Amino acid sequence: MPRSSLGHGTMWLFSHPGNSNLIITAHGGKPDPDEKITWPPKDAGAPVIWFCSRHGKSTSTQVEDILKVLSGSKTVLDLIRAMGFHPLLQKEVFNYHLQKYAGSGSDDYETYKDYEGWIKHSGCDILSPRNRWFSSEIRLSTIFDQKTIRTRGYKNVYCSFCRS
Repeated sequence: MPRSSLGHGTMWLFSHPGNSNLIITAHGGKPDPDEKITWPPKDAGAPVIWFCSRHGKSTSTQVEDILKVLSGSKTVLDLIRAMGFHPLLQKEVFNYHLQKYAGSGSDDYETYKDYEGWIKHSGCDILSPRNRWFSSEIRLSTIFDQKTIRTRGYKNVYCSFCRS
C-alpha cells in the first residue's frame, strides 16, 4: 500500500520505493511571531524549498503544479530565483500550522487517489496532514520530527502551503 499513517494518524505519507524527494502539501498558516524552528531542519534533506511565496495562496492543484515544474527543464536554482529569495540562507522559519489539503471531504481538486498515482512516476513522495479532532495542532516541526521522514534520506523537500 503506498499510503501509510504517521504521527498516530495525523498525517498520510504516500510513498513509492526509490523516490528521493518529498512534497509537503497542506493549507498553512503562520503562528505567533516567536514560534520559529531552525531552518533547514536537521535530517530534513537538502535543500528544503518553498513553492509558495510568503503571502501567496496555494492553487487548487498545488502538487500537480509542482510535478509539472519538476518534470520540466528548470533547476532548483531556477526555482529559487523565481521565488525571489533563497530559503537555504534563512536560519529560522515560522513553525507553520498545517491542515488537510486534499482527499475525502476536501473542496480542492486533488485527491488521495491522485497522490497514489503520481508517486509511482514522479520520484516524489507526498505528505498530507489530516484533519482529526486530536490533531488540530500539526506544525511544520511535527513533520520533521517523524522518524520515517528523517530516515528516508530525501534529496529535496518541497513545501507547498500558504505561509501568510
